[in-house]
Amino acid sequence: MDSSAGGYIPLQQNNYRRICFINNSRKTHQFVNIRTLRSGWMLEKLQRHAGISRRSLGRMTAALVLESLWPRRSGAETAALLEVDRFVGGFAGADAGKIAFTYRADAVIVLFSLPVYRRPGVGSGFASLAEAGPEGARCYSLRFAGASRPERAAGLDRVGVIREVARERAAKLNEAAYFGVLTSSPEETLEEGRRSLGKTGNKWNEYTAINGLSRGGGSRSAVAHFRLPSSGSSNVHLIAEARANFQNSQPAWRENQWAGNQDTGAPPTFLYGLMKAIRDPRRSSETRYVFSDRSYRLRLEKEPDRQQGRRFAELGLTSQPERVVEVRGRIREERSGRQTTFRLWIEDGAANTLPLRIEFQPRSYLRLSFEVDRQASATSLEEEL
Repeated sequence: MDSSAGGYIPLQQNNYRRICFINNSRKTHQFVNIRTLRSGWMLEKLQRHAGISRRSLGRMTAALVLESLWPRRSGAETAALLEVDRFVGGFAGADAGKIAFTYRADAVIVLFSLPVYRRPGVGSGFASLAEAGPEGARCYSLRFAGASRPERAAGLDRVGVIREVARERAAKLNEAAYFGVLTSSPEETLEEGRRSLGKTGNKWNEYTAINGLSRGGGSRSAVAHFRLPSSGSSNVHLIAEARANFQNSQPAWRENQWAGNQDTGAPPTFLYGLMKAIRDPRRSSETRYVFSDRSYRLRLEKEPDRQQGRRFAELGLTSQPERVVEVRGRIREERSGRQTTFRLWIEDGAANTLPLRIEFQPRSYLRLSFEVDRQASATSLEEEL
C-alpha cells in the first residue's frame, strides 16, 4: 500500500467482490465493485473525486488479478439476481411485436400555480412495449425511463427507470415482476430546488432501486440504496451498479398479501395496470395495483381532444387526429390517501397504447412533459434496463 497517497484493500463480503481505495491525506475511502472497475469508467472518477494518485492508479490493475484467486460461485449462486430476469426467457424465440417511442422532456417552473419559466429539452425518455404469446396467455414487457440532460438542466442529474414483465393465464394476470431505479431527490420546495442547481463538483447522487414480484394474491419486494458521483452527465452504468448493489447488500424481502386478489390472480403492477386501463374501452375506469409494499387506486377519465390531435398531426405524430384522446389519471395511495395526478394523450384504438405526450408534476414547483420526438436521442439506459 502507498502510505503517502493511499492504496487499496481487496475485500470479499457476502460473495461480493470489491476493492476499498483509501486516501490517507483526505482521510477518505471509496468502495468499488470489481466488475465496475474492470470497465475502466471508475478510474478517472477515483483520481478526481477521491484524490487517488497516478501511482496508485497504476497499481489498480494488479488488484484485478485477485479476482481470479477468489473461487467462482456455484450455479445456484450465479442465478438471476432480479425477478424480471426469470421472465425474459418467455420472449426468447417468441413472435414478439415491439414498439418504442423516444421523448423530449420539457420543464416548466410553477409559482402559485402559474408558469413562470419554461425550458425545453431538459431531458429525454423512452417507452417500449413488447407482446408475445396467444390471446389469453400473453406475455408483456413494458419499459419507461426518463433522464435529465445536466447540460440543459443547470447541472441537475436525475433519472427514473422502470421495467415490468407480466404473464397472463386465462386472460388474467398470473404473475408479474418489476425492477426500477430512481434518483433520491430531496428538494421539496422551489428554494431547495434553486439551491441544488449547478452543484455538481464533488456531489454524490443517491439512488433507490427496487426488485419486486407479484403472484398468487400476494407480492414481495426488496429495496437497495446506493450512490454514485454526479459528474454533470448521465451515468450510463447506473443499471449495472443497481444490480451489483442487490448482490452486495442482499436486502430483505418484504412480503404482502392483498385481499381480493386470491381468486382473481396476481395483483396488477403499475405499468401493466396502466396499460390495461388505457385499453379499456370505457370512458372511465378504476383499477388497483401494488408497488413495493403499498397498494394504489388508479382512476382514468378519457375525453377526445381534437385540438391536440391537430397539433400532433402537424408534428407528424399521428395520421388520425380525430382519434387522439386525453387521458386524465389520478393515483391514490390507499394507506395514506395521498394523491397524484397526470395526463396522457394517446391515439384511441391503436394497438400500441404508448402515449404521444405525458404531463405530470413531481414537485409543487415543477411540471414536466414528455412528448414523442423522433429526433430526441434515446437515453443509453434503454439497452441496460
